[in-house]
Amino acid sequence: MAQILRLEKIYFITQKHPVNLNLHTIKTKYQVDLAEILIFFFTVLFFLPTTGLDGDISCWIGWSMFFTNAPFTKVYSAGYINYPPFFLYFLKLFSVVFDSEGAIKSNINWLKIVAFIFDLLPLVVLFRFIRNTTYLSWIKYLLLFNLGYFYNSLYWGQVDSIHNAFIALACLFVYSRPLLAASLLVFGLNSKLQTISILPVFAIAFIPYIKSDKFNILRLGIAGILTQAFILSPFIFFGGLRAFAKMAVSSVGYYPVLSMNAFNFWYLLIPGDLGLVSNQLLFMGITYQTWGVLLFFGAAAMAILPLFLLSLTKSTEQLKDHDSIAFLALTAALTILIFFYFNTEMHERYSHGAMILFFVYGVFTKKMDLFLLTSLVYLLSLDLVLKALDLNYSAFYLQPVFLSVIYLIIILLAYFRIYRLALALGLKESIFELQTSAKILFRLN
Repeated sequence: MAQILRLEKIYFITQKHPVNLNLHTIKTKYQVDLAEILIFFFTVLFFLPTTGLDGDISCWIGWSMFFTNAPFTKVYSAGYINYPPFFLYFLKLFSVVFDSEGAIKSNINWLKIVAFIFDLLPLVVLFRFIRNTTYLSWIKYLLLFNLGYFYNSLYWGQVDSIHNAFIALACLFVYSRPLLAASLLVFGLNSKLQTISILPVFAIAFIPYIKSDKFNILRLGIAGILTQAFILSPFIFFGGLRAFAKMAVSSVGYYPVLSMNAFNFWYLLIPGDLGLVSNQLLFMGITYQTWGVLLFFGAAAMAILPLFLLSLTKSTEQLKDHDSIAFLALTAALTILIFFYFNTEMHERYSHGAMILFFVYGVFTKKMDLFLLTSLVYLLSLDLVLKALDLNYSAFYLQPVFLSVIYLIIILLAYFRIYRLALALGLKESIFELQTSAKILFRLN
């Protein structure tokens, strides 16, 4: 009874104005929202686009055909399959259902369902997480009817939504259920290795949890190890771990060029098709690749610094509010964009994760401009390559330099929002507290 009474008191997203709602009403509204998402899901399946990037679709077909003739644990012995295992489990299941070359080729479009489900998963969890039955119920349409958000899964045929869904979910749970968040990040890492770019953000976000108990870092490690062992259990029991490790350490450097159609920083400096320009060329005695890494680390440090300072002085309980989760989502989104914008070898799809994180930020702050702007530039960038929408591809808004400038504007706006929100969360107080602690330590020594 006490728990029911506690749940009946629901707060709006800003947590400034308490609103009492009937628990039955909340559950009913949640069911209605889920029903709308399910209707949307099956409607999209009825009109599922048949487009896709030939190279990626060919991979899914070839890899599925491999599974019809070989056990799953031999997947990395083939030498040409370079994805972590999580998505490969779905390919294996697909090859069981469609167990011939003809069946695989004629039904490969249905594989898009997997990525589509993960597109919707963070939205479903958000409904349960914030229990805001008014604002989120209408704001969800900005996501559901956002072609840019679903283009990767439904038109391109890629699966970037999987690891980014895990990142978004980890962002929601990092302060309230840190062990679950750690496991979600491991699932993300086993979906696509680009997840590694965001791990420093979460390592910092775990600091308050680690400070509260010296054994918590051990608990996080155990949660991660057990999750990794679960994912790799077929390889552990039936062999193939060495081949998996070889794939993991050699999965970079496939395309040693400035850009794989990622319309980023490099298009502001060098004209032409950057997919034909080596990233090993030198500028001031340093390769373009190294310059990209240095720019990424420098820009990422500026983005993560406020989170680091707040994490050193705040407790987990102080960071469970919606503003803190929004701040973490914003920091993670900006880090993903910085990774995409400055590094070489980037694909056009690698900014995908920023969209759902900007959406999480927008849900908690009622600021959807970053989400909408990122979705738009992402849509234009991908369709400039795939050309599925038959747009006017000579228009100024579909030129690489223009798209690069839009990404830069989003990055600068996100920086501004991070530091403004950090000040609202007590950044000045955290700096003063750290300065005071440093002075005390200096005097004691």
